[in-house]
Amino acid sequence: MHEEPEFLTIDYIDSAPWITLLNDRFGIPTESFESYRWYQPNRKLISLLNTSMQPPRRPEPISMGLPFIRINMKYPKLTTGGTLFVGPLATKNVVELTEEQVNSYYSRAMYIPLTEEQTTRCTTMGYIILSFQGIILGQGFYRPKSEEEDANFDSFYPKAFANHAQRSALG
Repeated sequence: MHEEPEFLTIDYIDSAPWITLLNDRFGIPTESFESYRWYQPNRKLISLLNTSMQPPRRPEPISMGLPFIRINMKYPKLTTGGTLFVGPLATKNVVELTEEQVNSYYSRAMYIPLTEEQTTRCTTMGYIILSFQGIILGQGFYRPKSEEEDANFDSFYPKAFANHAQRSALG
């Protein structure tokens, strides 16, 4: 006789405030998250799990789902994986970079200048999603034009992956 496996009971969190945050900042449609459940494995992170996921009780999972939002900061921030996952759905606070800016981004540069044309979808100071030729690269922190400086952003490219070479990241 075949026994049914025991599944781990997961305490999901209310996704509404997080979906609202992503919709307000990036214009990501709320229905984009209908196939996912939101799980908070610790006080620093929220992960996305597919609604069909049923992890076994044994062996106990080390981690589950896509690490999605870091919440242990003043302003919660999408993880790099989260940005790559939902970035194509964003309609606000998205910036298309030039090749020179991509190289600066991959080198984790600060105060990378932006043209007025590049900032047409930016709303306010804060996180932006960066792309090159329509491909999502990651996130940066946007500062709009002020009396003191032109619009610019800081690279949030992961430190472990940074391009420290004296050559182009694009070849």
